Amino acid sequence: MKRIAWFLILVLFLNFSLVSCAKEPYPYEIEDYITLPSSWIDMTLTEKEIINRRDSDIMKVRSNAAIQEKVLSRNSVVGDIINISFVCYKSETYEADKAEGKFIQNISDSDCTIRLGDNKYPVQLENALIGRKEGDEFTVRITLPDSFTVDNLSGTAVVYEIKVNSVTELKLPLLNDAFVKTVSYCDTVEEYEEMMYQRAKENLIWEKLLQTVTVITYPVDEVNAYTIKFLTYYGDMAEKLNVTTEEYVAKKFFMSMPEFHSQADSYAKNLVKNELLLYYFVRIYDLQISDNEYQVRADKYVKQYGLNSVSELEGKFGSSYVRQTTQTEKILEYVASVITVLNDEEQIQ
Repeated sequence: MKRIAWFLILVLFLNFSLVSCAKEPYPYEIEDYITLPSSWIDMTLTEKEIINRRDSDIMKVRSNAAIQEKVLSRNSVVGDIINISFVCYKSETYEADKAEGKFIQNISDSDCTIRLGDNKYPVQLENALIGRKEGDEFTVRITLPDSFTVDNLSGTAVVYEIKVNSVTELKLPLLNDAFVKTVSYCDTVEEYEEMMYQRAKENLIWEKLLQTVTVITYPVDEVNAYTIKFLTYYGDMAEKLNVTTEEYVAKKFFMSMPEFHSQADSYAKNLVKNELLLYYFVRIYDLQISDNEYQVRADKYVKQYGLNSVSELEGKFGSSYVRQTTQTEKILEYVASVITVLNDEEQIQ
């Protein structure tokens, strides 16, 4: 039986999600919220753009399936995953505070994992971790960014005492028929690349459409709902670690709470913009999926994942999720059928 996890992966390549609710989402006059110029149908893509995106997407799938292996024969490089423990002191009172065992608790950590090159931590800190190996102990002096407002530490010079617990690297799986069978419903690499090509084409078109859309105003209820989900998620993460959300955000993202709330707002508005555009196509271009179309598309997934019925598929993923996925699939297929793809010769002209 094919791995049904692929059904979940399908939507991960789309840069949006759909709301789950019994009533029709966005029960508004859609053109009161967004406008899309009719010239969108004149957009073009190049063959090179699509192939580059396809290859990048395949690499992401392989990276997600990669196995971590300990690095023992060399020092750490960009791309490695390094686990460290560290204690942080104020620079101006470093020696005295160390002697008294007085350190900055909201920064210090005994189990911190960083992927080198992701730039999620101050650049001076990440750079100091390159060229290290398991067991290394060293100090790093940096100045905390102005956004680090916990305990009034913004702009404070600090000293990190660091110990490297482990260094690992990702071993990518080979791109062969056996691998693609585990991550898709395809049987061969050729089929998989063809499917990923179409997915890349659809996603590139959608991204260009989003750049063309003008949002007149954002519906408040939907933006608030997604903002709350975002804040609740990280609030729960902080609670599990027995710290405040402010402490968690500062330690994890080196970000102040106003900046964090701004990120939450951007996240919510991005999702809502995607959804508004989806329902724009549903209504303006009459792309609502019919019950018959839904059955045909859902049956395809039933067969691909070795299930017995649409009811079983809906039982595993939820009927709303299955319907939303098939609806999105129809919209993307439509826009992909309209947009022109230029080959190399046409590009030159």
